[in-house]
Amino acid sequence: MSRAAAALQATAVARTFAPSMLGYENPVVFKHLALVDVRRSRDSVGRESWLVLFRYLGRRDAACVWVRRATTGPWRYAFEETQSVAWGRAPERVHDRCTRAAFRLRLLDPETDDAGSEIPIPAFAYPTPMSPFGPVAHGSYLADLEDTGWASLSGVPAKFPQTTTAGTVGVAAFVLDERTERVIPNATIRVRPSTRLSGFFRVPHRLPAAALAVTADRHGAFVLLDLPVRKYGYDLVISAPGYAPRYEVHDLLERGFFVGDYSLARRPRFTDDTPGPPPCGAGC
Repeated sequence: MSRAAAALQATAVARTFAPSMLGYENPVVFKHLALVDVRRSRDSVGRESWLVLFRYLGRRDAACVWVRRATTGPWRYAFEETQSVAWGRAPERVHDRCTRAAFRLRLLDPETDDAGSEIPIPAFAYPTPMSPFGPVAHGSYLADLEDTGWASLSGVPAKFPQTTTAGTVGVAAFVLDERTERVIPNATIRVRPSTRLSGFFRVPHRLPAAALAVTADRHGAFVLLDLPVRKYGYDLVISAPGYAPRYEVHDLLERGFFVGDYSLARRPRFTDDTPGPPPCGAGC
């Protein structure tokens, strides 16, 4: 990977920076990043990378993006990033490495410039996405810590992928208790392509061994990425100890990336997302 390619990829990442939850509430500020240095480095686990440093014009702040060629998943490149030295959290490994690089290049002065808050980061969901190719490593996709209140009743912030691969379908969701709206940790989600008669009996048949399966994290969050678009969508069976299973059929019919909730209760729940009349007619 060349220096120029690294600079190009890092600049594309910087353009996606979202307004921080800790500062810079005006997104316009992210349009004033100037690239100041590109050098060979290693990411936080020692893999060879390019480190690309940016400076915020008119502000005493800097940002870093580490770029490398991806070795797993469908993406060509993998990234680590620190969007802001001044507004980041310390101690945190990637943030602290960016801070040292900014001090070393004299973009910031360690005696006078802020280098992050020492207030602990609030709990947030950061599930490992699952795809037909297997787990998708953190750092191989763009993800920002965001409030999920616009799409979820969980009340839990999350670092979800920004999207799925073009032409595929993906979902990021929380599993909740239907009555209390509290998250259910470690729920199991099993996925298979739907058929025209999925849901005919309103109860799931035993899923084949090849079905895709993922476990929700301790905040009840899970992510599915890069599912091929299917004519009839996908069937999902969601289960957790102490709850009856939820059976969703003909879900995820359209390409794109979706965020939301799935709820479990003491009695089984069934949802048929087929547009128009269900295949079993009015008797469903």
